[in-house]
Amino acid sequence: MKKKRLLIDPFNDSAEDAVTAMAPIRKQQRPLLAEPVIDVFERDHEIVVTAELPGTEKKDIALKVMENGLKLRIEKRARRKQEKFEPESATYAEENRFEEHAQFIPFSASAIAEQASATYNNGVLEVRVPKQERKKGHEIKVE
Repeated sequence: MKKKRLLIDPFNDSAEDAVTAMAPIRKQQRPLLAEPVIDVFERDHEIVVTAELPGTEKKDIALKVMENGLKLRIEKRARRKQEKFEPESATYAEENRFEEHAQFIPFSASAIAEQASATYNNGVLEVRVPKQERKKGHEIKVE
């Protein structure tokens, strides 16, 4: 097995050089979570939020609906075990990964949070929140 040498310029203290030099050696890990694609639609009587969350399970999603917006939080955990036994040595490795995505999605109108509903099918989250009727102002007389 050939050993690779890392050549880093000692006069350049840039961390980028070190990372670039180690890139072929370090095993690249893909993220557990992708940045969700979120759309917000306002209809006559409701606000609809859709989020594409591929590879996410329903149990990993937490929602909090408020009058002025929606808090979306996704927590993903992954566990990987690797065992390798050879006559000279036995190695065992276990890796736990945790990633989180949290985002606040503001509404353009006031909503009735208590009447919100959410569904999750085929990687697409859909949240429906009824809008509050706008209160008409009250005229007052200046005395």
